Amino acid sequence: MSSETSGQLNEYQQYERQKVAARGKNTTTLVALVYPPAAYYLVGKTGIAALCFFTAHFGLLAHIVAPFHVRRVITNSRRQVGGTYSSDGSPLLIVVGVLLSVGFLLVVVFIASIFLGIGL
Repeated sequence: MSSETSGQLNEYQQYERQKVAARGKNTTTLVALVYPPAAYYLVGKTGIAALCFFTAHFGLLAHIVAPFHVRRVITNSRRQVGGTYSSDGSPLLIVVGVLLSVGFLLVVVFIASIFLGIGL
């Protein structure tokens, strides 16, 4: 019976989960808002980070999805590892961050359209 069928993690998997669980949710969320591939790399999701990078952040959708996803990855890791971690504050930070991120992207698009001579 392998360790995966018995529901237990081997030592390497446990170590990796502990590294992810030790990450701060707020810091990782802010990184995800600014540059989603870096946030995915921080939580050990290098495949998703590469996909995100090479697909232009999923058509900029990653700036909205990544903050929620990386928080969920950290929460799941903490649940599997156990132990106590400091409080990371409220998820209101995500909502405000997403709104600011979307606003920032709209401003960048507007400024780019002015420079390119495209009227919006």
